[in-house]
Amino acid sequence: MSDDLLALVVELEPVRLPREPRPLGDAIRGFWMGELEQAADAALWKRLKEGSQRREYTVSDLYQVEGEARHWLRLTSLTAELTGALLGGELERLPAGRTVHLHESAFRVLGCATRREEHPWAGRDSYAGLLGRYGPGGTPPPRRLRVGFASATTFSRTKRREGPFEVPAQDVRFPLPDKLAESWRAAWDRFAPAPMDPDVDRYAAALALKEYRLETTGLQEYGGVPRNGFLGECIWEDELRRPEWAARLWTLADYAFYCGTGRLTTRGLGLTWAGPG
Repeated sequence: MSDDLLALVVELEPVRLPREPRPLGDAIRGFWMGELEQAADAALWKRLKEGSQRREYTVSDLYQVEGEARHWLRLTSLTAELTGALLGGELERLPAGRTVHLHESAFRVLGCATRREEHPWAGRDSYAGLLGRYGPGGTPPPRRLRVGFASATTFSRTKRREGPFEVPAQDVRFPLPDKLAESWRAAWDRFAPAPMDPDVDRYAAALALKEYRLETTGLQEYGGVPRNGFLGECIWEDELRRPEWAARLWTLADYAFYCGTGRLTTRGLGLTWAGPG
């Protein structure tokens, strides 16, 4: 089974750090776009840089390993074509010792990871593998779902009517389970071989929130407009216990490791993990 999905982690050591820490999502996206211009063929490169639809990759911010000088950053791929370009050529362009410049900062590459045993945020998978993980012949979906948000996360809600009220477009800064499922399903439907039943969003809405540890964090959207997002984790319980629907939802939750959650996942937002509660 070939890998459609890839989470590529680059481990770094600092050469030069800025005086004041700042979000580097845009700079890291620029770095990866420069790399992919060399690794991808013309058609793939054009698709990566153009258009307003959801992109087939996500980009992390820069993270420091707790208690150490080491840092890491991450790129994920949601298509077999991009994954092939990354595994086929990009890893060779990031040898240990190469210097990476991010704004006024500079880092030296220590190595790259593409599997979970190499780094907790690295990994490979396939759409077929995700679909076969739960349900008949697979693992029974856990009763509880635990989802963590490791970078600022926010959703968009379009202008709408609620009865007699006209509600303007809004940013949603709380992990409503139906909004999570909707976000993950939007990526799945765009890149997976077959779409996911949209009623999985309604199934997610019925989850019961059992525990949460969340905080509001500031983020700077491109264009300089300050916005807020949320960080932390939540645990929900599946009280409906419909295995076929739970399997769909848990499949999307596993997919979130690659596709992220919410808005601006190509600029460092929405870094997500999920597991049993």
